[in-house]
Amino acid sequence: VFFSFSYLLVFCYFLCGVGVGWVEDWIRMSAVTAITSSSSAVVMSSSSSVGDSGGQKGSRSASSSGVDLLKRWEQSTSLTDRQMELCSIVEEGVSAPWMAGMGEDMVKDSTEEKRGEGEANQEGEGLNLEADRKYGTDMHGSSEADVLLLKDVKTAEDFRKWHEVIQRQLVEANEEKYLGMIQALRDDKKLVDRLLCSAQDSREHLNSIVNLSCMIRDTTTRFRADCENLVSERKRMGELADALRRRLKYFEELETLSAKFGGRDSISPTHPEFVKLLHRLDECILYASSSTGAVAEADGYVARFLELQRRAFGIIRDYVIQQIRLTSAQVAREMRDEGLPARISRDLELSDASKEYLRFRTVAPRIKSLVSELHARARTEELGGTSGQTTKRQPPHTTRDPTAVTRNAALSSLGDCEESFVDQRRKLIQGSVLAHVKSLGEVHNTVGLARAGSSFILRLCQMEKSLYEHFFPIADTTSEPSALVSLLKSHCSVLYEELRPRILSENDLEKLVYLIEVLRQEFPGEDILRRELPGDCLIGALTRCIADAQERLIFRAEVFIRDEIRGFVPSATNLNYPDIILDPQATRAAVEAASHSSRESGRIAQDQPGKTEKPVTGIYATWYPTVERTLRLLSMLYRCIDRQVFSGIAQEAVSICLHSVSLARMRIAASRRPDAEEHAQLFFIWQMLMLREQISPFDVEFAYTEKEFDFTETRLLLGRVLRGQAPLLTLSQPPRIRQRTIDSKRLLEQSVQTACEAFILKTTRLFLDPILAFLAKCNVLPVPDRIEAGDVDGNSFTSLKQSVGSFAHPSGLRQMWEQVCDAINTELTEAVSRLSIYVTKPTSRSVLLRPIRANFAEAASELISALQTRYTLEEREEIGIDGEAIQKELDSLDEIFGIKVPQS
Repeated sequence: VFFSFSYLLVFCYFLCGVGVGWVEDWIRMSAVTAITSSSSAVVMSSSSSVGDSGGQKGSRSASSSGVDLLKRWEQSTSLTDRQMELCSIVEEGVSAPWMAGMGEDMVKDSTEEKRGEGEANQEGEGLNLEADRKYGTDMHGSSEADVLLLKDVKTAEDFRKWHEVIQRQLVEANEEKYLGMIQALRDDKKLVDRLLCSAQDSREHLNSIVNLSCMIRDTTTRFRADCENLVSERKRMGELADALRRRLKYFEELETLSAKFGGRDSISPTHPEFVKLLHRLDECILYASSSTGAVAEADGYVARFLELQRRAFGIIRDYVIQQIRLTSAQVAREMRDEGLPARISRDLELSDASKEYLRFRTVAPRIKSLVSELHARARTEELGGTSGQTTKRQPPHTTRDPTAVTRNAALSSLGDCEESFVDQRRKLIQGSVLAHVKSLGEVHNTVGLARAGSSFILRLCQMEKSLYEHFFPIADTTSEPSALVSLLKSHCSVLYEELRPRILSENDLEKLVYLIEVLRQEFPGEDILRRELPGDCLIGALTRCIADAQERLIFRAEVFIRDEIRGFVPSATNLNYPDIILDPQATRAAVEAASHSSRESGRIAQDQPGKTEKPVTGIYATWYPTVERTLRLLSMLYRCIDRQVFSGIAQEAVSICLHSVSLARMRIAASRRPDAEEHAQLFFIWQMLMLREQISPFDVEFAYTEKEFDFTETRLLLGRVLRGQAPLLTLSQPPRIRQRTIDSKRLLEQSVQTACEAFILKTTRLFLDPILAFLAKCNVLPVPDRIEAGDVDGNSFTSLKQSVGSFAHPSGLRQMWEQVCDAINTELTEAVSRLSIYVTKPTSRSVLLRPIRANFAEAASELISALQTRYTLEEREEIGIDGEAIQKELDSLDEIFGIKVPQS
């Protein structure tokens, strides 16, 4: 193929070279022709110029006659020098080397271009070389003939003949050359056609070779891939065979494990191989469950392996329960062999060194290793977690989850072990715990029992938890085992059951309050909270005790309000005010006598222990008993019960106390002692102010809302329905709900305000009645300056001033003022003294006395104004009431009241 294409390229190059040669020959011939034509033109122009100087126009018209003339001229006329020179030029041109060697150069070029071609084109090459040599020889010969003939040219006729010969030879040479070239081209075309056919055949052969090569390459590639697949398949099958050989042993382990777990070669849980076989069983279950769907009998093997696993768990459970029961029986037998004194002392000194704990700790290591296996399978979510392998996800068609089955079986066995442990521990030490708590109750009161019993129970729960951890592992600290919690709660319930009857039988409010405060403040301390689960269990039991104590306290508070406040019947000693305040020792003696008489009636006190009164000392001894009891009850309940409950109890107690003080006021006012009404009024003000002051720190609402149904409209509708005036459906309307809010604090404020205003008014009228009466009469009568001229009525103020016995006479006014001053010094002083007995605080007294001073100052100011408008200067001097007198009385009031008023 390469050779064929190379030959084709050489042949094309040869054609291009021959074409270029032909063009060069044509150019050269054209040049010769041009030179010859120019020579002829020169000759003809010379003859024309010699024979006819008329120019081109004359020669054209006489062309036919000119030929003959020219022939005669050429035969008779010789060439001029100029013409000879031109002939020499033509001769030089004809005899030039390129004209002589033109054919040889062409042959040489064609030969060189065709040299090196194969034997297939030797025939065409020979033809071309022969034509070129002939052409070159003819050209060379003609050139030599022409040169020889040119030597004989002497005239124009000779030149013309020579020119015609040259012209003819050139034409013949060119025609032969082109004919030879055409023939050569035809031969070349045939040769090229044959070459094209050969090339086409070669290309077809080449395409077939290429197709065969591609087919061979594809076949080789497929063969190589098949070989590689066969090799990889062989390798994979070998690995699969190895894996099958390795994993078939999981299914083959069924017989071995069946013999070890409950079969003829059964082993004990204490055997060294027991745990290993248990782990091997887990691996078999894991593999069999992962092969479900891929192995025909995988489900059956999984079920058998799970059954073996349950059997192994049962063996562990039975062994653990047996060991716990044997240990408990051994300890119980040793405790029965001891004497009673030793048993009592042992119960009192129950500690980690006791037999109840030492024997169990001895067997704990053997049991914990087995229980840990159950615990690991019960707490994990994946079966492979126990053997270090990863559990594969079960296929969708799996009907049972082996992991869940294993976990449930382990949980069940572990729960049975924990339950057995808890039952044996409870049976073993419950009696000792109960005996110890009862012994504490014999030597302590309720609060002491709570303290000592809580310390004992807390220490016992801590020891029980420590012993439990010796048997059972606790992996998750956030959730404690339910069995341990139940055990500890059972121990704590012993203390609760011992405290509950004492709490429910306690009638003393102070003891109940003290018990609640102790249980709330002392036991939720850092030491108990640091104990975690034991502390939580103890706090739960103590919380129940607190709830029982609160219920008992609320009940006893209601009973106290009913018996000691609402049911209080005051005696003469209780109402002996102000002697109770002035002579507290006599009052205390009277109270002791009353208590002595109550002790004599001991049966009544035993039947009603809540009514026994304790002697009150200090400042509280002067308080009215219901007020003192109300405030004492509220102070005890405030920090011990819920806010809402306290609010209801406080509202009820304050309302009853207010009513009780009102009744006491009426009884004191109805007594026969002098100034009984004034003392009753001051007593009421004092008790109300003190009650309001003492309940102000309680941050609760002394109010409650009562809701009741109003069936008035329902009754009317029912009557209309019965009379047939309305349909029955009108009764579907619900009754109206009425709300009523009772606020004891607001009632107390209103009572205090009313009592204080009554006292201020009554005390003001003690010495201001004359002045107020005079001002009232003056306001009725007109001012004298405004009396009309004809008015001489005897009832006029002027006539009254002149009348000696009238209220408007100056002497009468002077007597009135003296009467007011005497009342200030006597009656007002006594009233302030009575007030000082009840209201000891100067600030509280000033609140009551300042309005009285203000009233006097206002009345005195109106009196001065009336005197200035109704009396002359002489009359006012006779009366003696001026600003100095009024200021003097104001100073006297300040001195009596004991208050300081800033000077304006």
